[in-house]
Amino acid sequence: MEKIITANNILETFFKLLSLSPEVDKWSEEEFKDNEPRLYRYLQLISLFKAFNLPLNIQSFINGDFIDSKDQKYKKTIIYMGENSKAPCCKMNGKYLQRAFKSMLGYRMKVNDLINYNAGVYLASGEYKYACMKINGLNRVVKDNLSEYDKILLSIISPEQQTYTIDDMTQDFDYPDVDFDEIDWKHF
Repeated sequence: MEKIITANNILETFFKLLSLSPEVDKWSEEEFKDNEPRLYRYLQLISLFKAFNLPLNIQSFINGDFIDSKDQKYKKTIIYMGENSKAPCCKMNGKYLQRAFKSMLGYRMKVNDLINYNAGVYLASGEYKYACMKINGLNRVVKDNLSEYDKILLSIISPEQQTYTIDDMTQDFDYPDVDFDEIDWKHF
């Protein structure tokens, strides 16, 4: 069965690259040319942006510059946000959708940093192991609750819920279909 690419791949690739290189203003093909794990993730992200009609500029994506709140394709998302709001006095009409996306993605970027806090700790003992276990336990709780939060981000990124095959992505959008296990291991 061929792998299907969705907007979720955008978030996964974005957050993985963010964990490898937190300074998004430095992201570029030139910046990553000597680091294959970062380079290929960056190239995949740019291909995904092309496929989903998102701005190729990372900061424009983070700012939600692609969002036209008057576009009817966001209506379902706006209704969902309104129905699940605990603030009934707030009318949801899309006026602040771009600001909401920017705020939610910014927060999610910080959460990503937190849930990767112990990423690289392979061996620990004593009090340090205890601390790592406590941190990892809390991080599991956070991770288990991210899907509903990410659902909103995904519905803004791709309200039409576009899907592509790997073949579509490689042929139409220059998506690098690479084995990250092999690349990451080689650069470990």
